[in-house]
Amino acid sequence: MPSTDSHQRLQDIYVARQPIHDRDMRVYGYEVLLRCTHPSRAGIEDHDLASSQAVINSLFNTGLEQLVGSHRAFVMLNEKLMLDEQLPPMTPGRIVLEIPWDTRPTPARVEGLERLRARGYMIAIDGFKPEPDKEPFLALADIVKLNLQDYSGEALTRAIQNLGTRRPKLLADKIQTHEQFQLAREAGMDYFQGFFFSRPNPVRGRAQQANRPLLLRILETLQDESRGIDAIEQLIVQDATLTYKLLRYINSASYALRRQIDSVREALLLIGTTAVRNWASLILMSRMSDNKPHELLDIALIRARMGETLSRDFRVSSPSQMFTVGLFSTLDALLDTPMAELLDSIALNSQVKLALLDRDGPMGELLGQIVAYQDADWDRVDPRRIDALRDAYMEAVQWVRQMRETLGQE
Repeated sequence: MPSTDSHQRLQDIYVARQPIHDRDMRVYGYEVLLRCTHPSRAGIEDHDLASSQAVINSLFNTGLEQLVGSHRAFVMLNEKLMLDEQLPPMTPGRIVLEIPWDTRPTPARVEGLERLRARGYMIAIDGFKPEPDKEPFLALADIVKLNLQDYSGEALTRAIQNLGTRRPKLLADKIQTHEQFQLAREAGMDYFQGFFFSRPNPVRGRAQQANRPLLLRILETLQDESRGIDAIEQLIVQDATLTYKLLRYINSASYALRRQIDSVREALLLIGTTAVRNWASLILMSRMSDNKPHELLDIALIRARMGETLSRDFRVSSPSQMFTVGLFSTLDALLDTPMAELLDSIALNSQVKLALLDRDGPMGELLGQIVAYQDADWDRVDPRRIDALRDAYMEAVQWVRQMRETLGQE
């Protein structure tokens, strides 16, 4: 039975995730980003604790499915875990353990990695740079991660060539722009990680200019608070697919209604115009994301749910408006258009616009904290709010998965 101190330590674990995509921009796995902060010394990170057996076992046994679903989890491997003979066997390929590149091969470490591979763990080398003495690790690696900030086009090609023909899978890390993604893809990389996919691609934005006005007009009508029930109902019922998916979600377990809702008008009267506006907007945004990674819409949904949940803690007067702020926070990346230009075209509440553009006001402050936690930018997370943010984040991740299953988008 774990000690009280051990239990308290596990309560001090803060976790987020960053997606890793394959060449078709499908989620291949998530890097699990851990931080451990003790209440008595807020802001101090304990790397040894963050990768200790107690933390790893707790995460794998109780929180892994909730955090990454059926995808692979990438977790940084420290010296203790590398040499630990007690880590339990895993379903093959479920966990990818990352070795920092500055770790030097020793007989004990190589033996430890061989033991971990035999127990079902995959091995990844983080921050690869060509060095002859790392060959023992390369021979055991399933994946090699290259930091794109360290390589130009020619240097990247040479690094890949140095790995030879019997190379592991290659993961391009720290991709900041769509140009870097194209460079890595053309160089033959297999997997891709970074913030590039959540930023607008100006080239695609120009190419899609013809579709944008119609999409924005529909969103504008839905979000225009001066429109009454009749106008919203007419807009929705003209679209059979939108009507079907909206009613399907409202009748799901998420709302726990006592009877089935059979019409848009009934939904408007029962759960309110604001909720119907938000869910119809979500369904329309999912259409916009057909050529985008699904994870981009998931990020928006996690922010929306967290914002709604945390509104009272951050003195936000309207949880429904905060939901809109989170939902629309990736609209620029979905439409490949600057946020300022988009908001000029949509009749949103001025406080919502200020929150989206400038992180201004209580809603802007809350969005900033949500984004910081979601990105595992721990230095920007308010230590007084980190417990609430963690709990809201884990609940939102699970809620988004349930929502996708309900809408048939899993």
